[in-house]
Amino acid sequence: MDMKKITFYSILLLLAIVSCSKDEPEVIEEPKNPMIGTKWEAPDEIATLIWGSTISRLEFLDDKNFQDISITKGVVRGTEDGTYTHKDGKVVLTYPKYFSDGRDRVLNCEVKGSLLITDQGQPSGGNMTYQKK
Repeated sequence: MDMKKITFYSILLLLAIVSCSKDEPEVIEEPKNPMIGTKWEAPDEIATLIWGSTISRLEFLDDKNFQDISITKGVVRGTEDGTYTHKDGKVVLTYPKYFSDGRDRVLNCEVKGSLLITDQGQPSGGNMTYQKK
């Protein structure tokens, strides 16, 4: 074999190897929503005035749905389903058709470490604040 044929076959072999290799597409993972699967509890001062010792437990079920569970003296008194959004430590809770006229109830919240601070006032002052469980 002369040098031209060796060079030619070497180039063909190199091209075959290069063209057969698959370039895997780069997978860019979306950041996981840190609220998914978490539970938060807060004393519900208004319900406590009416029914006795009551807490509100928020459970974030997936990337858009949550449940608000009202627990009075250790017994579940009721649950409300809602939707939420989460971005940059801000959480907006929406309780659909909450009011008698069909309007939604919307709570604006902020996550600060293990606290979820709402814009819902409390009779004793300050805002309703949940603690991560």
